[in-house]
Amino acid sequence: MPFIQLLEHIMRNFTFTFIIIAFLGCSEQTTEQEISDFEEELGQEEAQGLAEMVKHFERELLERYPNKSLDQVYELHLDYINKDQGLQFGDWAPATLKKDSIFRLYNENLLNEIWIKPDTVWVKDERLYKSYRGNMNPTGHRLPPFTDDIDSLIYFEQNTDIPNREGTFYKALERISKSNKIANWYYTIKREAGNIHSAVIAEALNDHQLDYYDLNEKISYEDYLVKRIILVETYTRTCSSKH
Repeated sequence: MPFIQLLEHIMRNFTFTFIIIAFLGCSEQTTEQEISDFEEELGQEEAQGLAEMVKHFERELLERYPNKSLDQVYELHLDYINKDQGLQFGDWAPATLKKDSIFRLYNENLLNEIWIKPDTVWVKDERLYKSYRGNMNPTGHRLPPFTDDIDSLIYFEQNTDIPNREGTFYKALERISKSNKIANWYYTIKREAGNIHSAVIAEALNDHQLDYYDLNEKISYEDYLVKRIILVETYTRTCSSKH
């Protein structure tokens, strides 16, 4: 199994139980007041850009799954993400860069409020180092096993983003998390786990799994916050040549 797929498999299994526990009972719909508070914290221009990005995403889904309703295409998309075996090592960076370019069409700053890429990546003494936002004390990690192409690994790491937990997107989630159960679930797992395999999120939000997660109501794909979570967590995979 290629390293990147092995890593995704480990991440998926590691976070699966945590997701189940955190998601119990999260069935509340986003209110108009919560939407207002979320957008105020995110920034009005960024909120408008995110809304336009959601529309862009939905148009893509409706084109990919013709003659289906919006609810059906969301369900089919989540099914695909849940069952997908993951991107190959060489596919991640191009997919991320394509995602970035599409987000920038709608709002340049929005991208940086949701994700962050390392400033620099380097290898020294068989360890990989990454520095984010001028951090002077980066942590080094051992190189993945069977790493033969250091240049490709550095390129991959430089162009693979992580959640910007200091950005306004996560501050907006935090702001409404005390009243909104879905926001609280999502903000909690991102704060505690950071990068989460998109298949885990897809399964948690998939209608077919709601009985398993012991929810009292179905999560609506029409919900303001659910749409944005699906977009942020799964869109990169739609930008790969595999989809």
